[in-house]
Amino acid sequence: APAASDMSSSAGMDEKMMWGYLQNFTAATDLPALDSNARSYTLTAGDVSTDSLNALTTAFGLTEDFVAQDASQGGGYLSGNYDGTTPTMYVGSDPMHYWSFSPVWDESSISSRPCMMEDAVVTTDVPTGDDVPASEVATEICAEPVAPENVPTKAEAEELFATTVSALGANVDDLVIDSYADEWGANVNGYLKIDGVRSSLTWSIGYGANGEISWASGVLADVQDGASYPRIGTTAALE
Repeated sequence: APAASDMSSSAGMDEKMMWGYLQNFTAATDLPALDSNARSYTLTAGDVSTDSLNALTTAFGLTEDFVAQDASQGGGYLSGNYDGTTPTMYVGSDPMHYWSFSPVWDESSISSRPCMMEDAVVTTDVPTGDDVPASEVATEICAEPVAPENVPTKAEAEELFATTVSALGANVDDLVIDSYADEWGANVNGYLKIDGVRSSLTWSIGYGANGEISWASGVLADVQDGASYPRIGTTAALE
């Protein structure tokens, strides 16, 4: 067997390089032509409408009016505040008109309990100093996570999602639905279809105990037809 080369040395680097080998690619015979003009789409810029803000307020039970944010803070509109004492909704002023919602923190169905210090207990195997009696050594205990009650099933979550989407002036039939549910929560994602094709424009809502919304986000983008553009076709592209 050949002796192992010294990898720390720069000598004989050609011998240390990975062996190169040929790869042969064969194109399928039934590829689409793709030589016609393709369509494009644009998101129309513009301010968020009052109707859209009112619809968000109603759909998510917001308790605070929307306040326009300074451009130095990213612009857009904010209802509530970020300290968790009120439901919070932010709507961006960019063409996506992205929005995100979070409920009151201490009322959220996904809130957790912190670890607590258990009362002092007597221990015999923990050494203590002269000024710390063994009978006063405290231990930290953490409550076991408890699954929320009445989490909606996958089907129930999809029904709740459709209701919210409808309240915001959209149609769930215009979305490609992807959902998940277990004992801890249910999530529904809806991807906007443009001319029947799934896009990356997404609506998402999470549900916890009793079907309460634990978080949500989406877009209010106004999708318009853009200019068409030529394609060279599959054959020319392969060549």
